[in-house]
Amino acid sequence: MATLKTYYEDGIAKRFYKEAYSRSVILEAQKTGKNISEVEQIIADQVCKNTNTVHGWRFESNGGPSDIETVKDLGKMLCGNPNAFLTTVLEGKTMTKLTDRQLDAFKRIYDEAKKFILDYYDTNGFCDYKEEEEKSSMDVLPDSATNEDFASAIMEAEGKAQDRAWNHLRHVLFVLEQEYFDLHGTELYDELWNLLQSMNELWLNMKPVREVIEIEGEELGEVFIGGERMNRFEKELKALVERYN
Repeated sequence: MATLKTYYEDGIAKRFYKEAYSRSVILEAQKTGKNISEVEQIIADQVCKNTNTVHGWRFESNGGPSDIETVKDLGKMLCGNPNAFLTTVLEGKTMTKLTDRQLDAFKRIYDEAKKFILDYYDTNGFCDYKEEEEKSSMDVLPDSATNEDFASAIMEAEGKAQDRAWNHLRHVLFVLEQEYFDLHGTELYDELWNLLQSMNELWLNMKPVREVIEIEGEELGEVFIGGERMNRFEKELKALVERYN
């Protein structure tokens, strides 16, 4: 994990607020109807950086812009506030201690996110959903069904499987919004928002598909699309518990 860069202004140490920046990029994409890469390209053009650098500011692999003026330019561009992505370092820390009520809110969000992740594993990457829906669709097809009917039934089953998984994830996002009252303005809320939006982006671009691992013609097992990233999400969620609890 990269150390976030420290800037000094009037003798006060400040750091890049990566979570707020990442959230603002996603919101800008949603607001303008552009995809995230297009928004990052616009930002890159405005601050005279390459898109890989701008993209890296959203993730732990990059500690943030090299100078405070660029951070302020980002704040003005995305939020109309030059200090939107700066957080003051107090006694060597930038993390706010949570109240008991805020910790309870965090626990409710964590529980729902954990249920979604476990559901992913328990259904073999949601493939079980797809296969259940396919079976239901096939059972009602008449004997005279054509190949087109079968193909249509499979597509419909895939859509229903995605809807089942999406409804579960949507509930997690709903719980996050419910707890906004207690968590807004905290670094934790922004980190959770970014994490869940990343999960959402992953699922919207992922279909429940099994892939067989083969080496020299020998089947070694199955993996499921998105499994590696889901593992990462789970680790990041646990890391938040360790940091804030």
